[in-house]
Amino acid sequence: MKGRKLTPKQANFVRAYLTNGFNATEAAKSAGYSEKTAHSQGPRLLENVEVQKELGKYHQKAETKVDVTQDMILNELRKIAFADLRRATSWDDNGVSMIASDELDDDTAGAIQEVSEKSSMTQFGHSKQVKIKMYDKQRALELLGKHLGMFADRLKVEPDEKFHDVVMKILHG
Repeated sequence: MKGRKLTPKQANFVRAYLTNGFNATEAAKSAGYSEKTAHSQGPRLLENVEVQKELGKYHQKAETKVDVTQDMILNELRKIAFADLRRATSWDDNGVSMIASDELDDDTAGAIQEVSEKSSMTQFGHSKQVKIKMYDKQRALELLGKHLGMFADRLKVEPDEKFHDVVMKILHG
């Protein structure tokens, strides 16, 4: 048995989803679904097996074309999400110092966004200010959590058996 083909609306949804920043609701609107239902149709379309297959084809093509894989991106996010500033600096009563760049492990180095140094003269002599800025840890954790499906966009409420029994009594006397 041959696999099903996408409907024209589903195909339009896939194209819109890939070109509109992976926003399912906006893609559904662009594909011709109504404004009122687009917020529910978009996520529903993403769960459709045929839509998933089509999106998978584009992901494979994109990975091959740019020589970047999901694992590579997830690894970079992992570096940022679990970076520890103590691996790049040290501090005590005498001040703050940075670990030499050739002593940094690759994960820590990959989590550093910026290193800068500013020198100036003050009335007390020469002053040097060193700054280290790490990438946004919270954002990296959020993206990893989304990838793992930890944050639901919609709340699913499933009634327990007692609730079901009460409803059935009300309906059937």
